[in-house]
Amino acid sequence: MQKDSPATEAGAATTKSSATSATTDNAAETWPLEANARDTGLYAERQSKLPPAEELARALAGHERRPGAEWAKAGDLIGSRLNLNILRSTGVAAQTLHQGNASGGHQRNKGFWKGRGLGVCGAVELSNAFFNVNQIAREEIASGEKHKTPMASVDGRFVTDAPQKFDGVEVSFNPKKSHLFTDSLGRAIRFAELAVVCGHRVFVSGRLVWHDEASAPKRAGDFPSSARVRPGRDSESLGAFDAPALEKMMAERQPQESSLADADASGSGVLAKKRQAKKG
Repeated sequence: MQKDSPATEAGAATTKSSATSATTDNAAETWPLEANARDTGLYAERQSKLPPAEELARALAGHERRPGAEWAKAGDLIGSRLNLNILRSTGVAAQTLHQGNASGGHQRNKGFWKGRGLGVCGAVELSNAFFNVNQIAREEIASGEKHKTPMASVDGRFVTDAPQKFDGVEVSFNPKKSHLFTDSLGRAIRFAELAVVCGHRVFVSGRLVWHDEASAPKRAGDFPSSARVRPGRDSESLGAFDAPALEKMMAERQPQESSLADADASGSGVLAKKRQAKKG
């Protein structure tokens, strides 16, 4: 997520505000604070964005699981960030997963990028995801004072490290250009009901919430940012974020065979009835 596409710059405004301002020159333009991804005009269906299996396996070799660390389970709070070491040595953009915590700080720009490392994977799917950036580190990287270092993550509840779909609105982050994660129109995004982190991109779907002037973290210095923050402070009255996306999704993904087998075990299922019909 350290690179962005040309589309990311489309419509992006150059920062003209004070050194600590979180906003950019948005003129009089505004947009909904929240929307379903399919209603944004940016939603797209995609094939797998993962590199070829052999290339990915070579890049991840020896990094898949951190010794002594238990891999994430469905529902666990985790953070996902781009693994810079693997990217530099192999050219493959893999994701390091970090253990999260229940303090709620990840909903207020306190990401899990410094949490205990669990291991590395090619892609990860999260529910109820927040997009967090350490503003001091971002300023140092953007100004050239320091090299890139772990300082941003997508934080939410673990769904799977083998996502099958990459549909949604594309989100990216490049600290050299922006102080926040943005969609392809440069609008700073705060929350996504579902997020697939893969390579340098995040593909988000379901309910999306953008930053406004009340929620957007302030820049730590005066280095420009192309991120566009929604005017106003409507987010101050926004409701809870924790939609039951994970529970709903996991229920929908239960294999049909599992339900048939359960029913069959009770003697009243479809399989049992078919067997009885054959005997008859």
